[in-house]
Amino acid sequence: ANEYKTLKRHEESKGLYGRVLQQYPDSPAARSARLELLKYKIESLVAAGEDAAVESEITTAKTEFASHPELPGFLCSIANEYETLKKHDQAKGLYEQIFQQYPNSPAAKNARLELVRYEVLSLAAAGEDAAVQSEIVKAKTEFAGRRELPGFLYSIANQYKKLKKHEEAKGLYEQIAQQYPNKS
Repeated sequence: ANEYKTLKRHEESKGLYGRVLQQYPDSPAARSARLELLKYKIESLVAAGEDAAVESEITTAKTEFASHPELPGFLCSIANEYETLKKHDQAKGLYEQIFQQYPNSPAAKNARLELVRYEVLSLAAAGEDAAVQSEIVKAKTEFAGRRELPGFLYSIANQYKKLKKHEEAKGLYEQIAQQYPNKS
């Protein structure tokens, strides 16, 4: 089921998760399958714009799967879904919850990077270019070696481009090209 999910063959994935639940209801795999099926449900609610239902299902997940090691990553994937749909306030809220409630999880590191990105984009939109540069320097130190760092910088360069701050965008694009030549 996980492999089908990776291949984006979601119907097959959901079917196998359902079979795990039916055939092995008391197994640890059944608990993970339930979490994955809940993720699919929430993602469809996010896409449908049913934010109140999403919040309700997230509350259910946090209660039912409070001790499940995949819960922070689960929440991060929902925040990413919000991002994809440009629902930034909802994404940011989930990233904040992940960072505060699960500070030692791998998902918290991703959430922290996303929260810094939101702050930097906000500073760029406000014309606080010196603060943006300061935050970029801090981020390069805090997130050194993280594979997401070039994408983080690229999103800031794109924001500068949208703001028609072409010199700032160009400078950042050049930094990315020089410092991360093998990254997409």
